Parts: sequence; C-alpha cells; structure tokens
Amino acid sequence: MMTYLEDLKNELKKRNVSQDEIDDIIRDHEEMISEALREDLTEEEIPQRFGDPRALAQELSSNTTSHDADEESDDSQDDFKLFKSFTPSEDEQKVFISMVFQDVTVRASNDSDYHVNYQGPGDIDEYSISYRHGELKIESPKFKGLLFKQNKKDSISFIIEVPKGTELVEFKHKTVSGDVDFRDVNAKNTTFSITSGDLNIKNTKVDKLVVNTVSGDVNVKELSARVVETSQVSGDMNMSKVIITELIHAGSVSGDFAFSDAHVELAEFNMVNGDVEGKEFYPKMISFKSVSGDLDIKNNERTDIKMQKTNTLSGKININ
Repeated sequence: MMTYLEDLKNELKKRNVSQDEIDDIIRDHEEMISEALREDLTEEEIPQRFGDPRALAQELSSNTTSHDADEESDDSQDDFKLFKSFTPSEDEQKVFISMVFQDVTVRASNDSDYHVNYQGPGDIDEYSISYRHGELKIESPKFKGLLFKQNKKDSISFIIEVPKGTELVEFKHKTVSGDVDFRDVNAKNTTFSITSGDLNIKNTKVDKLVVNTVSGDVNVKELSARVVETSQVSGDMNMSKVIITELIHAGSVSGDFAFSDAHVELAEFNMVNGDVEGKEFYPKMISFKSVSGDLDIKNNERTDIKMQKTNTLSGKININ
C-alpha cells in the first residue's frame, strides 16, 4: 500500500497539485485502501481497484478547479464552427453518441434543427456524423488495431444542439476520457456510460436516467425523473434540486453520494466504502446496504423516513 500511495503522491506533485490537496487525497486513499485490505483485497489488486497512480493523479489534478467555476463560465460558441445542421424528419427523435477523448456539450437549440458545432485541431472529416430516420449518430474515429486513431491533443470538442422543445425518445452517450455536459434537454430514456470523465446534467426532465461511470464525478442539478439508476466505481455523485417520483437505485465501490433539496419516493443504496450524505434530502423510504459506508441525513423539516432494509458491517446510520 505504501508504495502505491508514494507513487500517487509523486504523480500529484508532478502536476503541481497543492500540498494541502495532496495530503487530503493521500489520507482519503489510505483510509479506503486500508479498509479494502481488511476486506481481503491483496496488495497486487490495489491498482486494479483504485486505478493506476499516474492516471488517477491526472484525473484528480484536473478536478482541483471547482465545478461552480465551470458552471459560471458556460460554453461560448465563439470559438466553435458549425459542421452540419439537420432538420428532423420523424415524429420520434433519438440521439446516439460514442466518443474517445472528446469533450461534448449537449444542449437545446435556439430553433427546430439539430446543429453539430466543433472546435480543436482534429480532422472533423474522420468522425462519423449522420442523421437518418429520426436518429442522430455521432461517432469518433474507429479503433485501429489495439490503438486509437488519434490522441487527446489531436481531439475535437463538440457542442451538439437538439431541436428546441423536442423530447427525445432515446438518448445514449458513451465516452472514454471525455467530459459531458447535458443541459436543457428532455428525453424519455437517457443513458450515460463514461470512463475517466465527468458528467454534468442540468435542467432536464427524463423518464429513466441510467448512469454508469468509472473514475469520474457526476453533478446533477434541476432534474425531474421517474427512475434513476447509477453505478459508480470511484467517482462521486452530487444531486441538487431533484425530484424522483419512483426510485433511485445507486451503487458505488468507493464514490460518495450527496443530496440537497431532493425529493425521492424510494432510495436504494448499495455501497462498499462510499458514503451517502443528505441535506434537505426527503426520501419516503430508504434501503441501505454497505460494507463500511455511512448514511447521514440532516433535514430542517422533520418527516417520517421509513427504513425498508439496512445491512452494514461497520458503517453508521444517522437520520435527523
């Protein structure tokens, strides 16, 4: 364990992370790894569970800037070029996106058409972008043998605009090493599969939201949904101003969940080391299973929260 933590510390120093932040990161990972070792994880399995120190340091260093600053900056389209526009041809609309290295913003258009905007040094013609039979599909360059055909530095960032006022029947986004912003867009079935990237969702209404992440944070603000299903390895999820009318089912290995101004019918949590924290979090029922994670809810209003199932080895449950 000490070798892993030392390697992580050195990689963080190379990326000019402040000493205070390094101390916090190392302390948190020492606790998580110690707990995992007590649960029969071997020393050799540490990088598999917690990630390669170099890749982990790169991700953590990129997260030292606050998400609030990111929200305030918003996407400027001044540096983006319009690549293609499509006029919807069917009543039901679907969007499928598959990316490697690309940062993508998906948002509502100012008119009734799709618009694909881009910026960056990559060759836009290498991307597969099409609209047929009510389906918009965007794919990054294909694999070439065991290597990708491009590097991060040669990549492209996208702003994809969905027709104003359109409720998508289906939206799927799969990405590796890219961040995703999804805002002001409504969809019935919405799925995000993200490896080593952050996801920001804002001001949207969905029937079912599915989020699967590995080593990336998820920030959700102003969401209305019937069902939310999320599975995370090491990233955190923060949800604020959300209404979930039926169920949220959340699973995590070492990531935490934080809720504020959230109303849920049934909340099911299946945790290993991650914690669940709620402030003004009002589920009617909770199912909480964990190895060492804690459940801590602090509300100003006193309401009856029914504990449906609880099963934890060393975690604590506190509801006020």
